[in-house]
Amino acid sequence: MPTTFTTARRLSCVAMLCAGAAVPMTGCVYSGYREGGNMISNDRHVYVSRAWEPKTVSLVDSRTGETVWTYEVPVGQKLVVQFFKGKKDAAPQFPDIMRWGVFDDDATGGSLSNTIAVPGQDARRLEWVMRAAPEYPSIG
Repeated sequence: MPTTFTTARRLSCVAMLCAGAAVPMTGCVYSGYREGGNMISNDRHVYVSRAWEPKTVSLVDSRTGETVWTYEVPVGQKLVVQFFKGKKDAAPQFPDIMRWGVFDDDATGGSLSNTIAVPGQDARRLEWVMRAAPEYPSIG
């Protein structure tokens, strides 16, 4: 006996297909602080420091080669930096804002409460180097 689809049944099938298709897309807008990025273009960068991969991160003014900012990420922690457009009346040499914070390596969010004025997107470069390993987390 062939199955016949009523209009209501068709609509419910379409709704279920749409809901199922939307589930994988929710991962694309995840805004947590995970290594490798969060799959959206928000100019956020995450650096995790581990015993065999302790990291120091620097922001360089690519026009002059000058290091504007640097941070030694403690082992067992992650550094999160994110860039934002500055206000129109900002200094022309450092028009943008970088917000940054340090978190436990398993943290998925938190406040980027530190700020610094930085060169615009065409004049800055983030660099990281690995310190001598192994380096162990500090106790206490």
